[in-house]
Amino acid sequence: MSHFGFLRSHLNGRQVIGLKELLEDLLRLLLQLIVDEVLKSLPRDALDLVSFVFLVALHACLLAFIFHLLINEDCGSRANLRLR
Repeated sequence: MSHFGFLRSHLNGRQVIGLKELLEDLLRLLLQLIVDEVLKSLPRDALDLVSFVFLVALHACLLAFIFHLLINEDCGSRANLRLR
């Protein structure tokens, strides 16, 4: 008998899903704690640099997304013209 089959035989489906969600929440909190501790240990200059790099990367992602939307819209309008 597998471990999951053993667990399923003792718990119903909702309990298994609840355990999975609880484990995800615990892992999320652990990751947040680790990130918080790392950020606390950084000097102020390094923290400013990390924030700046994050904002630049976010700006680049937004520009790429907008460019992607414009390219797809342009290609879609050309395809519609060919179909007519």
